Amino acid sequence: MIDENGMICFANKEWNRFALNNGGTLSSCGIGANYLQQCEKEPAVFQGLQTILAGDADCFNFEYPCHSPSVRRWFLMQATPLQTNEEGIAGVVIRHVDITKQKLLELQLKEFAEKDPLTSLFNRRYFEAQLTKEVSRAVQHGTKNHELKI
Repeated sequence: MIDENGMICFANKEWNRFALNNGGTLSSCGIGANYLQQCEKEPAVFQGLQTILAGDADCFNFEYPCHSPSVRRWFLMQATPLQTNEEGIAGVVIRHVDITKQKLLELQLKEFAEKDPLTSLFNRRYFEAQLTKEVSRAVQHGTKNHELKI
């Protein structure tokens, strides 16, 4: 939980354990640290939290990879306003949910949808999607038809 200035005012044992096991320190990730300063490295998160603190959003979700040298992991950050009575926003409640199992299944399904199971080559659906993206990109950047190499 962070206050209206971005300072961490509460962190559970799991957060502290995760931070320490992943190279963080409690001085940078624990109570008293400024979470917003840490989030400046990720503009979407910083902006999302600012929107909640301003009272302009009821929630903010952000999916991100957090791989270690030995394990591929993904998390979902969910942030909601901490409101005290009718006085306004007192801070933000943030939770990080491990979505690794879901993400790995999603990536596997994506591969099944895009590749031939026998040859592992991309299928026609994938080719057509890529072609559409490239044509759109070419139109955006003003590439003339004869310059388009497919």
